[in-house]
Amino acid sequence: MYADYVSLKVDTVNEHTWLKINRPHQRLRYNLILNGIEQFSKRFNGKLTTETMLIKNINDNENEIDQLGKFLNTIKRNTSYFMTPIYPTAKSYAVSPDTETLLKLSELIKEKVSKSAMLCCPETEEFFATDDFENELLGMLEMHPVNETAVKSFALANTKISKLNELIELKLIKQLEHNGKKYYALNELLQI
Repeated sequence: MYADYVSLKVDTVNEHTWLKINRPHQRLRYNLILNGIEQFSKRFNGKLTTETMLIKNINDNENEIDQLGKFLNTIKRNTSYFMTPIYPTAKSYAVSPDTETLLKLSELIKEKVSKSAMLCCPETEEFFATDDFENELLGMLEMHPVNETAVKSFALANTKISKLNELIELKLIKQLEHNGKKYYALNELLQI
């Protein structure tokens, strides 16, 4: 209650969809979570936002958006953000809806969800680092995979492409593909 800014993840109001997307602990009850969100929003005085991840063939349809909009419009919030997976996810089925579906969803969300914003699909990803390319890259990859183009651009700009190749050869990092784009990620063997 004393925070200035709180962002709550609300991907759906349908329990079956919630179970599929979020894979929660079996003891959690979604109706209690949604009720808690409603109660919290009434008492919270800071900036409250929600985040919804749109997943292809799971919550990217009119019925899901309609139900979600009804719920979100009842809580006191500043903005509801809608996004798609841009990094490789733990489950291969969790991918972004196709462009045509996203265009339809964007219009539907504007119509059904007040104070909504689509945060979708950045074309480039940039990161900045110190002169310690290796540690900065490994630290970034520890948080999430990074777009291949961004990594190579940074490596080339800092004459570290040989260091990048060395990290791949040593199997400290690996390449993977998600939504037709290439990324670098930490090798799973290094992750705890």
